[in-house]
Amino acid sequence: MRTALSMAVIVAAISLWAMTASAAIVFSETFDGPDLPGSLTYSSSAHVAWSIDGGHRLFADYDGSGTGVTVTALTNQGFVAPAGLSAVYSLDTGTPTGISTGAYNIGMQLGDYTILFHPGYTDIPGALRIAGGFDLANTDMGFVPALGVMHHIDVATEMVSGGLAVDIAITGLGTDSLTHTFNYSFLDTTPGLGTGTFGGRRSGGGANVANDALFDNYQVQFVPEPSGIVLLVLATLAMTVLWRRKRLG
Repeated sequence: MRTALSMAVIVAAISLWAMTASAAIVFSETFDGPDLPGSLTYSSSAHVAWSIDGGHRLFADYDGSGTGVTVTALTNQGFVAPAGLSAVYSLDTGTPTGISTGAYNIGMQLGDYTILFHPGYTDIPGALRIAGGFDLANTDMGFVPALGVMHHIDVATEMVSGGLAVDIAITGLGTDSLTHTFNYSFLDTTPGLGTGTFGGRRSGGGANVANDALFDNYQVQFVPEPSGIVLLVLATLAMTVLWRRKRLG
């Protein structure tokens, strides 16, 4: 019996590895070239110029004029996950040091959804907000995202019986010099992925030329749903035990 259990554990581990290995990166942009990559569509504004900075990041350079200036850099590649898979959308975003706080926000555009936060903003630390079908007012992130550094956003989406399940994780350095992760999840009964776009978003204004935004490491990945992994492991264990009993019988 101990041998059977050991075999089951080994086979289950192999199955888990196989499921993980089956995860596929279907879109990736790291901005390594000197020119703006054609994989994205850049919205235009008289007040924001797009370029690649010296750190191989996408740079939205704001000229300090206008109010409510919104720009996006989006792709529609690899947007819809096949049945049995969930989609994880990732990007890094940040702001230069010295930017004014509260007058701007940065984050992700995901279909109809905008998922935004405010680096350096202390009145409602971070002030995460969501709009576009599912609305969340400015919400305390539990830490104040630091200026002058990049923060990582992961958004996992999965179609479930009740609609679209969305899990957001934002990880970054706080003004307290500690690394934090803020998580927020919601279920949207009327999913807003219809526009088929994903990318970075910067909005806001004010007379401050440091209201700039940086983006890097765009990625879309399809991964096996957890329920599928559990079912595979259970099935593998059952088959292993039955094989062992037949062999001993």
